[in-house]
Amino acid sequence: MDQQKTAGIEVGSAAAAELIELRQNDGLNANIGFTMAHTRPGVWQLPAGTNPMVPWMSKLRPFMLKSPDQFRPGPPPKLSSSEWAEHITKF
Repeated sequence: MDQQKTAGIEVGSAAAAELIELRQNDGLNANIGFTMAHTRPGVWQLPAGTNPMVPWMSKLRPFMLKSPDQFRPGPPPKLSSSEWAEHITKF
């Protein structure tokens, strides 16, 4: 193996080790104690007989974002609002 290839492997190995260390304890597979809450009109729920696939994702430290909710949309309109009534009639 030539010197340049060896140097490239060393740099790549060092970078990989740094990333692996950076991601330690990042919330992957965190136990969040998920339980299904009682529902009410307007609250989304999982289809019957299913469980969330990756509930720990809400605790995962972002890799490139500043925070997990950086691009989270605002809440839906209230069920009693004219905005909700107008939107629901479109379906």
